[in-house]
Amino acid sequence: MNDTAAAKASLRREMRERLHSLTPADTAAWSAALCERLLASHLLDRPGPVMLFAPLPGEVDLSTLAAALHADGRTVCLPRVGWQDGTLRPAVAGWPWDHLAQTRHALREPPDDAPAIPPAQLAAVIVPGLAFDELANRLGRGAGFYDRFLSHPGLAARKVGVGFDLQVVARVPTDALDVPLDAVATERRIVGPAARV
Repeated sequence: MNDTAAAKASLRREMRERLHSLTPADTAAWSAALCERLLASHLLDRPGPVMLFAPLPGEVDLSTLAAALHADGRTVCLPRVGWQDGTLRPAVAGWPWDHLAQTRHALREPPDDAPAIPPAQLAAVIVPGLAFDELANRLGRGAGFYDRFLSHPGLAARKVGVGFDLQVVARVPTDALDVPLDAVATERRIVGPAARV
C-alpha cells in the first residue's frame, strides 16, 4: 500500500467513526438544513435533470431536496449500479422514492423499467462521500464508481458533493483517478471553486 492509499484508508476509518457517533436527530436536522442551503444557492440553477442518491446509513438524506425539485417540475434521477463493470447509470426516480428497488449493500435505485437519462443531459450531480476538503476534493468509499462516472467524457453537469460539516477536513489525499468536484455543500456552508461563482 502506497502513502496515498494508506492515508485514504486511515481517513476512511476516522470518518466512519465520526458518522457512527451521529444521532438520527442530528442526521435529520443537518440533512434538512443542507438541502435548504443547496436550494437557496445557484448550484442547481442550470435547466435539466438532477442526479441525487438514496442515502446509506450515515449519509445525507436528500428527501427535502428531491421533493422540492420534483415540485418545481425538475426531473430527479438516481444512479443504477453496474456491479459487473463498475459503472453508474442515471435513471428517472421521480418522487416519492417508495418504489425503489433494493440491491446489494442495501443500495436503493430506480426499477428496471425506469427511463435512463444520458449523462450529457444532466444539469447537476449530487455526490456522496466520506470526506471532503475546501478545494472540493472528495474521498469516497473506495470502489471508484463515482470517479468513473464523473470522468465520463459527455458529462458537463455541475458536480456537487454533500456531507456534514464534520466531514470537511484540511486536506483529502488524492491520486490521478480522483475527480475534483465543483463545490461541496454542508449544513453550514458551501465551499469549493463554484461556491462563489
